[in-house]
Amino acid sequence: MEKLIDAGRIINTMGVKGAVKIEPWADSPEFLLRFKTFYIDGMPVAVRSSRVVRGRFVQALFEGIDTPEKADALRGKVIYADRREAGLEEGQYFIQDLIGFDALDGDGRPLGKVADIMEMPGGRLLVIRGDREILVPMVDAFILGRDMEAGTVTVNMMEGL
Repeated sequence: MEKLIDAGRIINTMGVKGAVKIEPWADSPEFLLRFKTFYIDGMPVAVRSSRVVRGRFVQALFEGIDTPEKADALRGKVIYADRREAGLEEGQYFIQDLIGFDALDGDGRPLGKVADIMEMPGGRLLVIRGDREILVPMVDAFILGRDMEAGTVTVNMMEGL
């Protein structure tokens, strides 16, 4: 398991003090507020302050980034967080941890491996590659269960998948 997780992407600058606007790759932008350090290009960057803006994004000020020009140099960069700082509760997991899991149908038959997770406007899709590629919406109607210990995800193979 990787120490760092993909946490989001810097999409813009905000204001004159060097703040950045982050598109969070999490269930909610509030999740990113718990981190005191992010990693950009492998280097730790201390978070001076952060807050949710417009209910969808995170505005952050980083140590050493104090001008719009310095902030603009970070535009497009992926930010990473240390998974140990996440403080996940029992039963919670990181979506990216499903990559590589064996995908099974409701009867326990193998479908292939989870190869990717696509972020789409309508939600996330599991990409399962086996005899063929299957795209499965990550909603309860399609995802019947996850066994983090066994490394499996069980999928409801509704007609059309």
